[in-house]
Amino acid sequence: LLASEKDRREWWVLSGLVIGLSAMVKGVVGLLPFPIIGVYELYLFFTKQEKLGKKRILDYLSMFGASMVVALPWHIEMYRRFGGEFLKGYIGYHVWDRAISAIEDKGKPFFWYFVVLKVSMRIWFVGLIAAFPFSLFKAFKKNNRYVLLVGWSLFILLFFSIAKSKLTWYMIPIYPALCIIIGAFGERALNFVMGKIPSFNNVVFKFFSIYLVTVFSLFYLYSNRDLVYTPDFTGSQVRMLEKKEELLGTEDMVFIHGMDLPVALFYSSSPFDIIDFHPRKLDRIPAIADWQRFVLVTKKGRFSEDVLTFDYPPQVLAEEGDWILWYFPPREEIARLRALGEFDEKYGNCNPENPCY
Repeated sequence: LLASEKDRREWWVLSGLVIGLSAMVKGVVGLLPFPIIGVYELYLFFTKQEKLGKKRILDYLSMFGASMVVALPWHIEMYRRFGGEFLKGYIGYHVWDRAISAIEDKGKPFFWYFVVLKVSMRIWFVGLIAAFPFSLFKAFKKNNRYVLLVGWSLFILLFFSIAKSKLTWYMIPIYPALCIIIGAFGERALNFVMGKIPSFNNVVFKFFSIYLVTVFSLFYLYSNRDLVYTPDFTGSQVRMLEKKEELLGTEDMVFIHGMDLPVALFYSSSPFDIIDFHPRKLDRIPAIADWQRFVLVTKKGRFSEDVLTFDYPPQVLAEEGDWILWYFPPREEIARLRALGEFDEKYGNCNPENPCY
């Protein structure tokens, strides 16, 4: 909006840099500001508030070029390293497949995001019920700022509602626009009251009104913090990986079931393999040399004391939440201890509080 209103090239470049950063954080979805800006610019052209000349084309190219300066190098390097596999996962799975199919049990009905907005915004959703029609009215009156805000919010809502796979945090890009819409409506409502009641038309009343709304909002947020703050979905997984390296070091391969690849890549210094493990299916148990430990980080539902190819029970090193760190000592070591009659002495009283390794 500043780039369009101030008509200065620097603002277009800055917008492009920010879009480039958003693409680095959120991938292809981070480029959504481009179609939003495009729709807004088309509105300005059709209403004859702007003309498509050489200067405006250069502004667009400056914005796009700045975004590519930030985002393109990493994408080129990933394609150089992984080729078609990168595009298959990055574009094919995370964009196309999520758009046309309900993957990972995340399919929801078209209007599901209205429920998400109601639940996530809570008391502010009440304000939105009044503020959004007001913003629509102002947009139809050709107030450009409201046109941009309404177009921004509707584009995000429709774009993600059409997609088959849905997640609550897909709506994050809509909240800045809705916050501005509610804030602008609140300011109009306050000024209306101050204009109608002369005794309220002063700085003191305005200050205390804003102060009370702020205090109430913070108190409400604190009272409902458990419902508002996103839980730590990966904390237990991370602590299992850290515990493995604390107890067993970083040389042993760790086999992981049910964990997302980025978590393992970021938090594990050990070699690892993400597998579809099942204790009673031979083709889903990796082949382990007799001198190796078989170390696993899995959900508790995959833990079993009776795993095919092992004739002795596993040792549990740690557990937290739904996750468990467990391992089988090397077969060679078990055979030696059994021959010496020392198996029970070393592994007979093991538990997470007194791990054996």
